[in-house]
Amino acid sequence: MTKSKLFYSILIGVMIFSACSSDDDSSVNVSDDAIIIGKWKTYKHFESNIEVEIEFCGSFFITEYNVNKSVGGFNFDPDNYPISCGLSVYEFGWNWVNRGNGIYEIRYMEEEGTYYKFSKEGDRLVREFPDGITKIIYNPFN
Repeated sequence: MTKSKLFYSILIGVMIFSACSSDDDSSVNVSDDAIIIGKWKTYKHFESNIEVEIEFCGSFFITEYNVNKSVGGFNFDPDNYPISCGLSVYEFGWNWVNRGNGIYEIRYMEEEGTYYKFSKEGDRLVREFPDGITKIIYNPFN
């Protein structure tokens, strides 16, 4: 009788521990998130590996990827920001999701977003667009 109790105790223990394992393929290493977290100012813009001029209004704009997975943006020079550029701040509802392997989904609320590949070149952040043509390099903004 004691052998069967021991056997069932071990069996139940194994079942409990196996149910609690973290084999979830959807989990993403939290340290991978740190690659985009911060405030970023456009440094260079490329189309088909050819550098193009940064859009005038974009040269005044900072994008911020926050630890809480929200995305914000603001102009860093409000006194000189051209009125013709329109929107100067956004923050409500935009968020990012790390999909692994340097792929991040940027989306509004819970809608389907756009997938970008992010990487680092030294301190700079590189964002490659899904079209395979566009690439933007950002400098950290303090």
